[in-house]
Amino acid sequence: MSALSESRIDRRQLRALLLAAWKTDLRGSGNPVAPSGDGSRKIPPVLAVMALKLFIGLGLGAMVFIVREPFTAAFLVFSTMTVFLAITVLLEFSNLILRPDEHLIIAALPVGSKTFFAAKMIHLLAYVNVLGSLICLPPAITSAVANRNPLLLPGFLIAGVLAATAMGLSFVLLYALLLRIVDREAMQRVLGYANLALTLVVYLGYFVAPMMLGGYPLSAIPRLSPGWIYLAPPAWFAAVVKLLAGEAAPVDIGASLFALVLIAVVFRAAMSKLSLEYAETLSDTIGRDEPLRKRGVGGRDSRLLSLVAASEDRAVWMLIRKQFKYDNRFKTSILSILPLTAIYVFLAV
Repeated sequence: MSALSESRIDRRQLRALLLAAWKTDLRGSGNPVAPSGDGSRKIPPVLAVMALKLFIGLGLGAMVFIVREPFTAAFLVFSTMTVFLAITVLLEFSNLILRPDEHLIIAALPVGSKTFFAAKMIHLLAYVNVLGSLICLPPAITSAVANRNPLLLPGFLIAGVLAATAMGLSFVLLYALLLRIVDREAMQRVLGYANLALTLVVYLGYFVAPMMLGGYPLSAIPRLSPGWIYLAPPAWFAAVVKLLAGEAAPVDIGASLFALVLIAVVFRAAMSKLSLEYAETLSDTIGRDEPLRKRGVGGRDSRLLSLVAASEDRAVWMLIRKQFKYDNRFKTSILSILPLTAIYVFLAV
C-alpha cells in the first residue's frame, strides 16, 4: 500500500501528529549540554535556531548589497542556505525524517498511512522552509532595493522555498539510500561524519574566502556567467530568481524548468519513503541490529579502564561512550565542535 492509497486524511489525527512534532521541536536541541528542567530554558531551542538563521540572513543581506548582480547574489545565498540547513537537518534528522522505531509507536494506533505521510511531509517542509525563508528574507529585501527591481523580492523568496524543499526531500531519499547500503549504526556514523564535513566547510569558509579574494572587496566578485556554473544545483534556483524578476535568458528558463521537474520527481519518490508501511520495514532493522547490541561489555577498553579507574568512573565512561554511539544528536553536536577547536589550535600555533 502506498502513502496515498487511502481515501482521505484524518484531520484530527493529522493535528495530533503535527502537535506532537511541534512539541518535539520545542523540546529538541542540537546542544548536548543545554540545561534542562522546569524554568531553566525559557526560550525554546527551535526559536534560538530561527534567530541564528535570521542572523545569517542579515549577513547575507549585507553581502548582496555589495555584490548586487542578481544571479551571482542568489547563487551565493542559496549555496550558503543549503549548507546551514543541511547542518540543522542532520542535527534533527530522526525527528524530521523517519525513525526506524516509529512504527512500533504508531502502529498500535488507528493512524492511516496517508495521514502519516501528510504529517511527516508537512512537518519536514514547514521546518526547512521557515528556516530557509529567514535566511533568504534579508537578501531578498536588499537585492530588490539595491537593484531597484521589486520583483526580486518575491523572486528570492519563492526560489528560496523551492531550494529548501528540494534539499529537505533529498534528505528523505538519502536516508532511504543509506539504509539500503548500511545498517542503522553505520548510517548514524555516516550522518555524524557528514555533519562534521559540512561544519568544517563553514568554518574554513571564513579563512579561505578572504584568501581567494586576495584583499579585493566583495564588489570585485565577477558575474557567474559561464555555462558550467549551471551544473551546480544552487544555480538552478538562482535562475528562478532571474526568471521571476523578468531578466531570464534562455539558459535560465531551462535551468528553472529543470529545478521544478526535479522537485516533482523527488517529491513523488519521497512519498513511498515517508509512509507508515515503510516505517514498518524500517522497524525490522531494529530486530536485526539488536543482537549486535547485546555483546559483552568486557572488551579491551573496559579491561584497561578497570586498572586505572574506579567503578563510578568506569560507569560514567560507559554511559558517555554508549550515548555517543547511539544518540545521533549528541554525537553530531560534539563532532560539530571539533573543526572549530582544530582551527583555533592551528591559528594559535
